Amino acid sequence: MLAAVAVPLLASRAAWVGPVLALPGGWLLLVALSVACAVPVVVAAGEQRTQALAGAALAGLATAASPEVPALLEITGEAPAVHDLREAPLHPGAARSARFLAVRGYLREAWVVDEYRVAPGERPDQNRAAEAVFVPLLGTEAEVVAISELGLLVVARVEPGRGDASGVVTLRGRVEPAPPAILDALVTPQSSAGPPGSTPVASAAAERPEAIVLDTLAVPTRAQALTRAALAAAAAALALLCLLFALPRRREHGRS
Repeated sequence: MLAAVAVPLLASRAAWVGPVLALPGGWLLLVALSVACAVPVVVAAGEQRTQALAGAALAGLATAASPEVPALLEITGEAPAVHDLREAPLHPGAARSARFLAVRGYLREAWVVDEYRVAPGERPDQNRAAEAVFVPLLGTEAEVVAISELGLLVVARVEPGRGDASGVVTLRGRVEPAPPAILDALVTPQSSAGPPGSTPVASAAAERPEAIVLDTLAVPTRAQALTRAALAAAAAALALLCLLFALPRRREHGRS
């Protein structure tokens, strides 16, 4: 019973379950583990089996909601840890293990790709305003950047018009894989010996840099992050209560 409720707590500690969460559908494994820990209580519950099943479901719900809670509270806080691209490029390993990042650098407004989300096979209506734009976020204002010096390319997904910001900006966003089509539209590798062009990356070989999308539109508000944390904690507490009271009680027999 305690193990079923302990799994959500472990799931909130990314350092402990990071390898599991990195697997495709890793969070489902944690949910299944939490529910499996509650199975002995369900079997022994007898007449309270429905209550035990509710407790197992709540334990799984708490586990599903827990992994992102610490990252959400960190990224929506007043002073999250910020990686300054002007000081050092972003390391690919650190970005792969992170769910949210706060990154500081220069938005390269010369290279902007509009986003129009349409069904497969349909063409976007470019007469209407774009829902969002993709803009490279770099640690330098140089017109051409060598891939060897770039590290991990950060492509920010921001509101239309936000990409026109000048100077140093700090962005918070969810880390997502960069679609190859976005990279092909934003980055055109060219010979490092060639003249500067309207491309942010220069390379002697036609290679595509490693990249991530920093989705600034997928970051919840502080209130939403706190609400999610409270719901995860409430689900774990209710699961514990349901499983506890579903356990069979020993009946006391009076003496005749």
